[in-house]
Amino acid sequence: MTFRVWGYPKFAPSDYFKIKNIFMKDTKSIYAFVSVDQESMSWKLNHLVSRCKWSHAGFVELGSDGELRISHMMGPGLCDWYLVDLLREVDHFALIKLPVDNISKVRSRINAVKLAASESMVEYDFSLSLDKHTVEALDALASQPLIKSKDKLKLYCAEYVYVGTIGHVPEGRFNPSVVLDHEAVEPDDVYRCGDVVYEN
Repeated sequence: MTFRVWGYPKFAPSDYFKIKNIFMKDTKSIYAFVSVDQESMSWKLNHLVSRCKWSHAGFVELGSDGELRISHMMGPGLCDWYLVDLLREVDHFALIKLPVDNISKVRSRINAVKLAASESMVEYDFSLSLDKHTVEALDALASQPLIKSKDKLKLYCAEYVYVGTIGHVPEGRFNPSVVLDHEAVEPDDVYRCGDVVYEN
């Protein structure tokens, strides 16, 4: 639900230029983002259950036109937006540089998700449950991209960042928690995983 209870989002989209300047200092690293719209009904309900500060997560990348884009999971599936389009919808945003030890491996997983999405093989995981077998499926797809799976990849926003990086960030940086009887990672886990290089 994106219904907002009161007023306009508080984030100033002009901060995009600050975020881009920080990103451009090290374009080879892997970056994630977290964001929150604190007046949306969905955040209020989620916060009531999980007490999470953040509500959404994904990757930030440099587009071919030199502008920042985000790759993130939403209800329709994998989305590719300009970052500035997200900033106008949120109250708070943070850019996180992830401590990845094998950047090419992580990029290959991200690209595997994008490839699967282009074949309509990625769906949003409305159960919000962590499936650790997804990592194996992504590594297989990354090494043999012509293989098509009969099973669709089901991911939610924080899980997308988790499966993209797990095994290549320091141990203990991602600690799944039990939520309603199943394992899950949350946007707050993405926030804690790396170095926060911008936050507002």
